[in-house]
Amino acid sequence: FRRVLFRSTQASRLLHATGDRRRELAVLFSLGIAYQKSARYKEAISINEQALSLARELGDRLIEGRALSAVGYYHFCLGDQEKAIDYGERGLAILREIKDRLQEEWTLINLGLAYQNTNRFEKALQEYDQGLGIAREIKDRRGEATILLNVGYFHDELGERDEAVQLYQQALPIF
Repeated sequence: FRRVLFRSTQASRLLHATGDRRRELAVLFSLGIAYQKSARYKEAISINEQALSLARELGDRLIEGRALSAVGYYHFCLGDQEKAIDYGERGLAILREIKDRLQEEWTLINLGLAYQNTNRFEKALQEYDQGLGIAREIKDRRGEATILLNVGYFHDELGERDEAVQLYQQALPIF
């Protein structure tokens, strides 16, 4: 993993030095994902902030929306739900504008979790419901099962065991 990070960082610097901004953006965004996969969320945020700045400079709305969404998720993982919501909502607006349905769905899932963690249950359920609609529309079974599981957990936390079990039973065959 260290070798990949080292090489990606070198590639990013080289591309920056040569002025290949598009490839630099791709490397930065990929580097952020690599940090995320190793649970190094602060580094992922830093790299994605660089990617976000470059995406705006280049007018790349796809990476801008995805980077905002990713930074929101990383803040969620670090326990800062308000920043997670702020970045997630900004990313969501762009993802809807460019019609990136899959990323929109996963951003809604992450927003649902952040709203749930801040006890804004009605808003959490709205986000999950929108995400579930998209998951079913685009036939993203993993996303559908994840949402069913999250909503089941939500009902379980509220003491609504029958509803929770019903949702878990829907999710199980999909997983």
